[in-house]
Amino acid sequence: MKRLGVILAFFATIQSVYAQKITFSEYSKKEGRDMYFEILGKFDSTYIIYKNNHQKHILTKYDQNMHIIENIPLDFVPDRTFNIDFINYRDYFYMIYQYQKNSVVYCKAMKLGLGGKQMSEPVQLDTTRISVLADNKIYSTIYSENKQKILIYKRQLKNDNLSLVTKLYDVNLTLLDSTKRILDFDDRRDVFSDLAVDNNGNFLFAKETQAARRDTNNLMEVILHKPGIDTFRNYKLSLGKKIVEEINIKVDNLNQHYIINSFYYGNRRGSIEGLFTTMIDMNGEEPIRAVFNMFSEIGRA
Repeated sequence: MKRLGVILAFFATIQSVYAQKITFSEYSKKEGRDMYFEILGKFDSTYIIYKNNHQKHILTKYDQNMHIIENIPLDFVPDRTFNIDFINYRDYFYMIYQYQKNSVVYCKAMKLGLGGKQMSEPVQLDTTRISVLADNKIYSTIYSENKQKILIYKRQLKNDNLSLVTKLYDVNLTLLDSTKRILDFDDRRDVFSDLAVDNNGNFLFAKETQAARRDTNNLMEVILHKPGIDTFRNYKLSLGKKIVEEINIKVDNLNQHYIINSFYYGNRRGSIEGLFTTMIDMNGEEPIRAVFNMFSEIGRA
């Protein structure tokens, strides 16, 4: 859990010397050690911070000196809400939240103004019926760099299969595209990355498969989907005997590339040897570029 501490630090120039000024927020006895908070940012001349204190959801507004202006309770948030994401814009922000009621998990969005007031009724993005013992934390929210595309996706495991369902929305929460795909999954060999989405609504993710005992070739597969197209594009990369972990995808909208980075090592029990990087052209017109950059002896883990 995060603990509310130093909120704002900035530098001021005084006689050509940079001095650091630290401003602390007001302390409230109601804010316990286990309180979760998220800084939403600066809107006009105030700062807005979301707080979850013992399942009480609040937006707190601060002035520039970090004095509390107002506490706004989010009474519309249902009981058993277990995950909340925010997408900030200039004049408003979206609150994407998930909660369970009986055997159904709901994923909804609420549009809030700068004053923390509701600007519309909640929008239901998706629902999923789950079994009693199933994990209810199934939805993830990501958005493009320009925040014009919002992707809600869920992944569920069942009988050595990974079910991936995605829903792509525009800035007005209008549904643009939806997909469903069943992927083979071996929890002893396969590792999936998180999804990433570009400004055009294309999304991609990576899958690394470690070789079986009799095989010496590890593989990375990059799976790409474009809105309005039923099929997925697959890029397969041979890793040889090297193994990658902590796959991270960066969308380079400016240069129209997807950049995938991960640490690699040479055997299952070895230390990290370097950084694996591959670059994929968004349009698929350029060859895939991939390289293993070995760390120096000093930089190795």
